[in-house]
Amino acid sequence: MIQNLIIIKDGSTLLSENFGSCHKLHGNPILLSGFFDALVSFSEEFEQGSLDQLKFKNSNVNFLKSDGLLYIIVSDLDDSFANISTKLRKIARLFFGEYGKFLIDFSGEITSFDKFSTILLDLGIAQKNCGKHSECSECPDSNNPNPILDEIMKLM
Repeated sequence: MIQNLIIIKDGSTLLSENFGSCHKLHGNPILLSGFFDALVSFSEEFEQGSLDQLKFKNSNVNFLKSDGLLYIIVSDLDDSFANISTKLRKIARLFFGEYGKFLIDFSGEITSFDKFSTILLDLGIAQKNCGKHSECSECPDSNNPNPILDEIMKLM
């Protein structure tokens, strides 16, 4: 299940969305986006190809570069890579189809992208909680924030 979605253009965060309060990425989203963008760019220097997934203790971070944008999904550990990759490609097609015209002369204004998460929810590509409970307030994980940022900061 998609916990978080981040979309980046040239190091700038266009969209950073979490799909449940227990899945918030804590810390500065600009710093996190910049780190992921640099990591994927660095990985492209290797002959084996670019980075498509990072595995952490509690989550996976999945990457797709398409149409000059970097799409990042933080997903549950038990999600198959093939399923998440399919979702990433769908999200990339939807986003670029919906907002490509705004990206031609992108000036840094990101409010145009605010409704994209609603589109994903309406299409059933994402769900607005961890999927285990109807409301995040009932979820036993609601007080256990996503540790991705903490794990990344330990690496630095």
